Amino acid sequence: MKNTGQQYARDSSRSTSGLRSFLQLLCWCAVLTASAYAQVSVSNFDDITTGWSQCTGPSCAGGTGNPTSTSQTFGNTPSLDSGSMLLQESGPASSNNGWFYNAGKNNAATGFTLDLQFNIPPGQNIQALEFDQFQYLFAGDGGVTANTRLFFGTQCLPGHNWQVWDSSGNGFWVDTGMACNYVVSSTAFNHLIIAVHRVAGDTSCLNSYPCMYYTITLNGTLIVPNKKTNSGALPSTFGEQTGLMIQLDTSSGCGSACTIREYIDNGIFLATNIPWWPAIQQILLDD
Repeated sequence: MKNTGQQYARDSSRSTSGLRSFLQLLCWCAVLTASAYAQVSVSNFDDITTGWSQCTGPSCAGGTGNPTSTSQTFGNTPSLDSGSMLLQESGPASSNNGWFYNAGKNNAATGFTLDLQFNIPPGQNIQALEFDQFQYLFAGDGGVTANTRLFFGTQCLPGHNWQVWDSSGNGFWVDTGMACNYVVSSTAFNHLIIAVHRVAGDTSCLNSYPCMYYTITLNGTLIVPNKKTNSGALPSTFGEQTGLMIQLDTSSGCGSACTIREYIDNGIFLATNIPWWPAIQQILLDD
């Protein structure tokens, strides 16, 4: 966000407040009418008991250790409604496991939103909490000129920073410099919204692939505003798809064995082709 100083903020507050209020109203209207534009919408995915797959261990989820067991159960407490989804992993230090859901092929979508509540109980040896969205496109579809992997990966390193994924080459994490701090509690949830997008026809990033843009909001506070990274080549074995993944990584505090868990509730995944949404979002961030 722009740092223009307290004096400027005082002088300009009257002139900008009206515009901001109008744009906020416009955004609310967009939320109410988004279903008319949405290409893929998955509501309460934490209550969907079928269709999930796993990405386990170093060959898929990274890390150096292999989980000894993983589980995904539904209708759990704590919960904000009728029950939460519990993701649980056991294994040695640096064991990673992701649970992913394919929401269906959609080539027109350019904006994606992951909106969920998560709970982390005390005493967890967690290296990273990962929340991902993805779109895979073949050349000529969705405005791309080559087979393209748009993997909008985000991860929180507890007590450290948020990182976002760059899909160029073999892929790597980019540190945002913005701290990740969430509530640890046996009952309280954290509200996370990750809004990402690409621009149809964009070839301005590395090797003429489209750029990826990330905005992260946690518990009502904007943390990461419109961070840009590169997309990259789609692996030859991949088909066209959109979806989401939630991953847990054990920390070095695990030693030879530990169990970590995360509860997910009120989960929504939305893929949309509303063309003006990123511009409105950015105006609000810059105001």
